[in-house]
Amino acid sequence: MSPLAPNHITRIIGLVDQFDLSVGLFVVLGLLAYEISWILTILNGLRLFILPFCTILIRAWFFFFTLTTLLLGFVSLTFCGYLFLIGHADYFIWFGTFMLTLLTSVSALAFVCTIINLTSGMTTNERANWARYSYLIDSRGRLMNPFNRGFFRNVAEYFSISNYDERSSMNFENRWVLRSALNFASDGEIVREVASAREQDMEIYEKRKGHEQLDEQQS
Repeated sequence: MSPLAPNHITRIIGLVDQFDLSVGLFVVLGLLAYEISWILTILNGLRLFILPFCTILIRAWFFFFTLTTLLLGFVSLTFCGYLFLIGHADYFIWFGTFMLTLLTSVSALAFVCTIINLTSGMTTNERANWARYSYLIDSRGRLMNPFNRGFFRNVAEYFSISNYDERSSMNFENRWVLRSALNFASDGEIVREVASAREQDMEIYEKRKGHEQLDEQQS
């Protein structure tokens, strides 16, 4: 076997340096993403005990989870593309890239759905099963969103930046879910309490809207 030529050694050293840099970046970002996700998940589970100090984690933790997972997928795909570029891709790399593309696509879908719910003020369950809830159906039988207060206010309420009590008659889900949870009620009781509270608050909302329309007609 002939010894390596100087130009081969220079090329190999350059590839090793680039490979080491990419691996370090990949590992650091991966560990950071998982640590953020686990910390937010644990705090979300402990919110019943430290509720006044982490109300932002009630829903926002899933946003950060999907965001970090999506970023991790993008970084991993970039690293796979780099392996293809330098010609070090084998069957395992192709298979891993395919599976990683599927997982990143799922993460991207979850992140997009979270963004849509975040900006519209609705939940995934309400958007998927809106026909089951009378307060989401207008007089023509179509989907109606009574919780939309504009892009910026919806985002502020999602991250608990603005006071949740400012939502006039739309404070029912937070009030009843937390009260039932603190009383250690079952899931079925929580669902019934939320549905009952929503119906009551929607009646108040419709009456208030009717009074406003009547005042406009009289004026």
